[in-house]
Amino acid sequence: MPGRSHVVFSAFSTLADPRLQGWATLRGQINAGSPSMTPISRPVAARTLPDVAAVQAGLWRLLAPNNRELGRSASVYSSLGSARAHVLRLQGLVAEMRAASVIGPASGTYGFCIFLDETVVMTNGRWFAAAAASLEAAAATIEALGGAMVIADAPVPQNSGAHEQPEATKILSW
Repeated sequence: MPGRSHVVFSAFSTLADPRLQGWATLRGQINAGSPSMTPISRPVAARTLPDVAAVQAGLWRLLAPNNRELGRSASVYSSLGSARAHVLRLQGLVAEMRAASVIGPASGTYGFCIFLDETVVMTNGRWFAAAAASLEAAAATIEALGGAMVIADAPVPQNSGAHEQPEATKILSW
């Protein structure tokens, strides 16, 4: 019996966390490629995603049974409860989701955005060599989200640095 995809949550103790910065960099690259979006079935316009500096807490990622990332949240969340509730809501709405290919940061790279109505709810976690491949991956990602197991608990953020972060950069714990 093949494994099941699953949704995991990541919490961050500071806005300077390299994993959160990596997410923000990818999101910026996807936004930069969005003027070239090709909708799968109907035209859609992405709403502007929130500024990372204006939010707190964490995000979610959809993983394949082999733990390869299929997609990730398009926004960050202020609490584990709100992130989990949003994923559960999205699972019930996969039939209404649409995907669009976006041009990546390097020549010959493509990603995807997954929309619910006019809002981007999920993005790629890696780049593809062709627009068609990114759209195939997006369709598989939507299907996987519908049947994914949602992990109930997120890890408690830990300060792993040698010194304490300045108070202004700390994020509220989930």
